[in-house]
Formats: sequence, structure tokens, C-alpha cells
Amino acid sequence: MPSPSQPTAPLRAAERLANAEEKAAGMANVMKLRDTCMKIISDFDFSPMQDTRSVSSMIYKETCKMLVTDSSATFVGAGSLDKPGLDATMLHYHTAADKKEFEIEEEEEEPGEEEAEGGEKIEKPPKEPPAPEITTRDLPSPDVEEPPPMVLKRGQGITWTTVVDGAEHTDEDDNVTRDPVKPLYIADAKFTEGMFFFDEKRTGTYLAVPIVKDGEVIGVLCGDTLDSILGSELQQSDATLFEAAAFVMQQCLDYAEWCLLNVRLNHATLSLKSLVKDPRTLPQDFAAAFNDFMDLVKPEMHVAVGV
Repeated sequence: MPSPSQPTAPLRAAERLANAEEKAAGMANVMKLRDTCMKIISDFDFSPMQDTRSVSSMIYKETCKMLVTDSSATFVGAGSLDKPGLDATMLHYHTAADKKEFEIEEEEEEPGEEEAEGGEKIEKPPKEPPAPEITTRDLPSPDVEEPPPMVLKRGQGITWTTVVDGAEHTDEDDNVTRDPVKPLYIADAKFTEGMFFFDEKRTGTYLAVPIVKDGEVIGVLCGDTLDSILGSELQQSDATLFEAAAFVMQQCLDYAEWCLLNVRLNHATLSLKSLVKDPRTLPQDFAAAFNDFMDLVKPEMHVAVGV
């Protein structure tokens, strides 16, 4: 007979099934995030744009909104480094989503409220708390002073050493190696040294994962439960959801950059076609011959010919 402290096989199987269903639901929500971001990109007019800041802001907000909705986090923030990888000196949190939770307010029962006329008791349906309010917002730029931006300079806080750079090790020959960057999970921020990110010490969980592009860390996605009134906590397993969201988000940001480049290339092509037909443009055969000549004299040099 199993001891009371040991779960039986059916209970263990049920726990594994519940965990699998939870992970599957999380990944389904990540794919919904991808669909939402791709629709934002397809509906966006890139023609008057010189950069992707506007559409990127919407993608960041959707990512933070999904994570704060589908996890226990009451705050999710997205931050970008001023330079990729080890060259970075500043981490600026620029996008956030907040979740306002509501508790069930217990009402005092009126006399005889639960009894019918015949004296039979009436069971009241259990009260359910209202759905949380989710808000997304852009955080202040590092160029402004009021309100103060959410900025971490290199060396401030433990997010740098684990999520951005990877922990550094020096051997007896003074050779420096670094651990691979990985998510950072803290079960209680109040009793953790180096939690510079927070203004004051409060009980709550903290999770941060790296945003990676071309093999280098370019930013961080983080979440915490410092404002939770229901006592819910982020778990180590939530890192999988955050990592998947960071990957999908970065893929969508890259696609938005490609769309902008494609629009600008198409515009440049149309301009060239128009110039070819303009009588004020040099003859096409002369321009082609000049380009061939310059290619022989100076290989790999890009030349534009015109008057």
C-alpha cells in the first residue's frame, strides 16, 4: 500500500495530463499571438514609413497582453538593449501590460434569505470574481526625465548576469567563460539580493527571458506578481510560455522589417523605371557600359549613373 504522502499511479497520471493540457493551451495562445501580429503587419501601410517603430509598438503590446492574460503575472514588460549582446550598456523597458485583479466581496446574509417558504434551504450559486482588467501601455522613453523611464544600466540588478550576458566564470589561468543565457526565475523577490529592478522590496515572483536575434540577446521579456491580490504566483514552468512568445514576437518584428524594406525597394524600382523613360536621363546603353567599366576597375563597387 502506498503511504499517504505518496500519490498513487492514477493521481500521477492525472497530474501529468493536466500539465500537458496546460502546456498545449499555452502554445495555442502563442500561435494566436502570431496570427494577431501577422494580421497587424498585413493591414499596416508601410509606404510612408522610414522605420518600423509604429508597427513594432503594436506587436510588443500584443505580446505583453497575451502573457499577462494567460499567466499568473500581474505585470509584463518588454525591454530592448541599446546594443546587442555584450556590447550593451542599457536595458530600457518600453512596453508593459498590467492585470488588475478583483476579489469576491462577501455580502452579509439577510435573515431567512436561504430558506424557502416551506423551510427548505436554497443553495446560492457560488460567486465568481469578475474578469481581470488588462491594460497595455508604452513606457517613457529614456530621453525624457518625467515620468522617469524604466532603465537598467549594465551591472544593475541580476537580470544582466543571467538573462543578457550569462554568468561569467574565471578559471585559475584567468580565462573568462560565460554560461549560455537562460531564463531567470525568482520565487520571492523580497528576499533576493540584487533585485534592483523594483523600487521597493515586496513579496512576489519574478521571471525574465531573453529576446534573441541572430544568436545575440537584444532585449528581455519579464513578468512579476508583485501586485497580485489573489496570491497567485509565476512558476518556473512559465518560462516556456515566455520563451515561445519571445521567439514568435521577434519573428514578427523581423517580418515587419522585411515588409518595410520590400515596400521601399518596390518604390525605388518604380522610380528607376520612371527615370529610364525620362529624356533627361543618360542613354541606357551608355549607363550600362559605364557600369561595366567601373565593375572592371573597381569590383563590388555600387555605381549609380545619372544627370
